Order: sequence, then structure tokens, then C-alpha cells
Amino acid sequence: MDRYLNIDELAELLTVGKSSLQALRSDESFPRPKRIGKRRLVWNAREIIEWVEAQ
Repeated sequence: MDRYLNIDELAELLTVGKSSLQALRSDESFPRPKRIGKRRLVWNAREIIEWVEAQ
């Protein structure tokens, strides 16, 4: 089962602020979030780790 990261966990993992995540999201290679609920986004942890390793 995959683990999902909320925006706070993602920012901590990447050691960036939430505003910097907005810039990363505009990068085509950055993994797309999944929407759970009306206002909550989460990212697949495996996809994020693979993206980090590819950088």
C-alpha cells in the first residue's frame, strides 16, 4: 500500500516552504497530487522519492 504525504509533510521532506512547492508544481516533471476530499491534496511518497532521485 502506498504512503501519501500532505503538503506539510511534503514541504518537510523536500526542505522547502509551501510557497516553493507552488513553483515546483508548475514543473512538468514534478509528480501530480491526488485530491482527497474537496480541499485536500496528497502526493504519493514513492513518486516524490523517485523524482528527488532523478534530480
